Amino acid sequence: MSSRSGKYGTSNHYVCSTLKQGDVILVNFGKRSEGSRNLYGKRPVYVLSSNADDKSVGVLMVVPMFRARSRDNAGNDVEIRPIDCPGLRYSEYAQAVNIQKIRKYQIIKRIGRVKNGTVHSELLASMWEQVGQKDGR
Repeated sequence: MSSRSGKYGTSNHYVCSTLKQGDVILVNFGKRSEGSRNLYGKRPVYVLSSNADDKSVGVLMVVPMFRARSRDNAGNDVEIRPIDCPGLRYSEYAQAVNIQKIRKYQIIKRIGRVKNGTVHSELLASMWEQVGQKDGR
């Protein structure tokens, strides 16, 4: 893994080994592909993977965050405010419908940690609601 200096002045390897569920990190999703609807560019994400998963597997489950609510699922977006996560400059909306798997080499830096415990509960509830909608429940 390459070493990168960020706001916290730590290497990418150190950031990866200390990540916990509830952390907000900056991730590089790569370049935009022509005609693709996949995420691209640099984007903050909420780490959903449990602490045990982080150390044993080379991938993390994350929820991408956007500055605006989604058009189709705005009611399921979870707002994360700078007061909830020191390090965020703006309110962001975590979109559980867009849950992603990332590799640890995509991590640029750690932004902060969500202090508000209800955010995680709201994200899980939003994910389960999405699963229910897809199953026709």
